Amino acid sequence: MKTLIEKAGSPFCVFPTAKTVLSEDHPQFAGIYQGGWSREDVRKVIENSDCVLMLGGYLIDSDTGGFTAKLDQSKLIQANFFKTTVKHHEYKDILLPHLIDKLIEGLPSKKCHPILFLPKKPFSKKRLTLLILKLN
Repeated sequence: MKTLIEKAGSPFCVFPTAKTVLSEDHPQFAGIYQGGWSREDVRKVIENSDCVLMLGGYLIDSDTGGFTAKLDQSKLIQANFFKTTVKHHEYKDILLPHLIDKLIEGLPSKKCHPILFLPKKPFSKKRLTLLILKLN
């Protein structure tokens, strides 16, 4: 997971149940996302992204602020150990470990952008944000 985040150069947030997956001291760590219960700057990182890559786990009430998370399905790629969903399409043959390996293999390396909460300028015109759920 850390290799993918660093190669992508994108900010990442975690749900509360995934707090220990990666260090909060990582320069790309943007915060803990919990839907409407999140700090505004963290909520904006996720909800204003061009694409959110959600890795692992499932959406549950305690992680989504009582299901107040505003995750636009048209900008969401969700992968777990049973399937990958892109927009409204399900791919049962693309599982989390394979997806992570292929992304690491295929992504060009980008310079890491340290996060000081929400930057005034976007990282690029197209911004990918990684949202890490608890890895089963």
